[in-house]
Amino acid sequence: MNVLIQNDFGQLNSAYLQSVAVTCAVAVCDHEKVSDNLEISIAIVSNDEIRELNKTYRGINRSTDVLSFSMLDSTDSLEIINYINETSHTVILGDIIISNDKLIAQSHEYGQSITREFAFLVIHSLLHLFGYDHEEKVEDQIMRHKQREIFNKLIERGLNI
Repeated sequence: MNVLIQNDFGQLNSAYLQSVAVTCAVAVCDHEKVSDNLEISIAIVSNDEIRELNKTYRGINRSTDVLSFSMLDSTDSLEIINYINETSHTVILGDIIISNDKLIAQSHEYGQSITREFAFLVIHSLLHLFGYDHEEKVEDQIMRHKQREIFNKLIERGLNI
């Protein structure tokens, strides 16, 4: 698993966030029974930057907590999982963009550490990169269930976040 982090905000330690992101990514791969021969990049950006990306790529002119940009052609989770498992080379899965401002605000709102909120957003985004979505009620229930299972397993395994 290769995780590249771009973080221009001093209050967050990039090396530690990279370690948390790799742990989360491996947990998502384990849960989905997918090879972890993947590469993802994570950029932590300002609210203004994520708003501009959201406007440009989704037509929504407001900031959001996280965006996921897949490098794969398919949006079907089964196709994506099969492709990754059948490929012998490293698969560049995609990019995750996280709003630093939303990350901090949501950690306060939910009464948890910034690192814990970061881990949750990484898991959420990776599920998007694996083809899961939450646009429809059933899809939302499936994705939320997967997020909870993966996050709870990490906590049970002693991830100190």
